[in-house]
Amino acid sequence: MISGCLASLGGAYLTLVQVRFFAEGMSAGKGFIAIAALIFGRWHPIGSALASLLFGATEALQLRIQVLGDLLIRSAIIFGTEVIENLHFDPGNSIFLQKIRS
Repeated sequence: MISGCLASLGGAYLTLVQVRFFAEGMSAGKGFIAIAALIFGRWHPIGSALASLLFGATEALQLRIQVLGDLLIRSAIIFGTEVIENLHFDPGNSIFLQKIRS
């Protein structure tokens, strides 16, 4: 009974406070993740709470890694173009061409 009340309060918070409107599929399968956390926690309240914290942390980390990966890719492209621009490569002076000419 208490868990049903808590679940309804969580749903009401999601629709009224965090998003401010209701859209179909807005929970994005979180119920199945909750069942997985319950099973992962071996049907024990403390284990389920720890599994829920683990699942929540990995979901938050996923968003951070996406942002960090995007920044790393952009900085690698900028760094790579700077390196290529500063090489001052002269194809007429290459070792390969010197061996062919001699």
